[in-house]
Amino acid sequence: MTAPATIHEERLVGLVQELAGLQEQHLGERPCRAHQTCEHLLLALGRLFTFDPRSHRPIGMPDHRCYENAALYASETPGLMYTEGVALVSTGEGRHICLSHAWAARPDRTAIEPTWDEPGRAYFGLSIADPVLWPLNGDGLLGAFDKTLPLLRDGLPTGVLGAVGRRPARS
Repeated sequence: MTAPATIHEERLVGLVQELAGLQEQHLGERPCRAHQTCEHLLLALGRLFTFDPRSHRPIGMPDHRCYENAALYASETPGLMYTEGVALVSTGEGRHICLSHAWAARPDRTAIEPTWDEPGRAYFGLSIADPVLWPLNGDGLLGAFDKTLPLLRDGLPTGVLGAVGRRPARS
């Protein structure tokens, strides 16, 4: 049985859907691509990850380096997988924003936050099973043009995604 989505997870997926719709309106369809944008890729293949506040202990890795931090932490911690996508972050007073982000994930779908002292409210992304693709010294897969374009154009190679996280309900 799949756990029901939290209100934060529903909001995060809704924001990604909204952005994908706006991009379709402005960019038009690109039939030569497997995925129109990163948001379309996330909607097609992304999974939700649950943050467990009871297990959060700030790790203290450098700010503004989430891709490298998540890859390094996952590579040094058995059983974790590098995961990249978006996170819903509180801005205070009940407001939230969606940010591109990377984290580590446990097989039980738990998001491990190596960068932020204040974790995200929801996480939606792709767990990358192939450590060769983990950005140990640079930008993430979905934010660097030279890495992202082949994924959008050709799709993800077979076996790259880890079977971690849970698919959001279709809307």
